[in-house]
Amino acid sequence: MSNVGRPSLYSDELVDRICEWISEGKSLRSFCRIEDNPGFQTVLDWLNDDDKIYFRSKYARAREIQAEVMADELLEIADDTKPDQLKLAHDKMKIETRQWIAAKLLPKKYGNIQHIEDITQTPKQLVIVTTDKDINT
Repeated sequence: MSNVGRPSLYSDELVDRICEWISEGKSLRSFCRIEDNPGFQTVLDWLNDDDKIYFRSKYARAREIQAEVMADELLEIADDTKPDQLKLAHDKMKIETRQWIAAKLLPKKYGNIQHIEDITQTPKQLVIVTTDKDINT
């Protein structure tokens, strides 16, 4: 039995299109829903392929840019908020979603800061990890 299937759509041009899409703050899933684009799982398979170093490095950079775009959008949303309660709730949800995504994509820059205390009064070492949220309560 031969290993016959659909020909691969993978190309440097497609990689550039995917990464540009993501860099604009759009989701990979929305890109994959467009007709004639590769499926979501196919793109994930490419990212896991050790031979596709070019794609993985461009994709990682695109995700960093995406986090920056979303952080910039946070300012615009917050600055544009009007005193209408429905709009406020909607804007709050949009802000929190973008904050969560930015924290996951660039945790060193946008993630929760953790404070680590080292207590060594006895031969055993105890490390306490707390987040800013724990400190403020």
